[in-house]
Amino acid sequence: MLLEVLFMEETLERDGERLARLEGRLEELSKRMDDLNHRMSEGFSMVNKRIDDLRSEVRLWFMVITIVITLVTVLANILTGGAR
Repeated sequence: MLLEVLFMEETLERDGERLARLEGRLEELSKRMDDLNHRMSEGFSMVNKRIDDLRSEVRLWFMVITIVITLVTVLANILTGGAR
């Protein structure tokens, strides 16, 4: 009976140590997940900013091309005597 109690105490102690190690690993994994989530959020923010920048550039180039085409058309009409 005494041996059984000692064995159970030893088993409980080992189980407690295992549980403590598992809790430590779980906490470390949780920290890693938080870090990964943070880095992914930063990455998505950078991608969104770059997309917005590219969108602005495309709009600007579209306006420049439209103005150039309009000027070329107007000058062509002036030089050729206009459409009759």
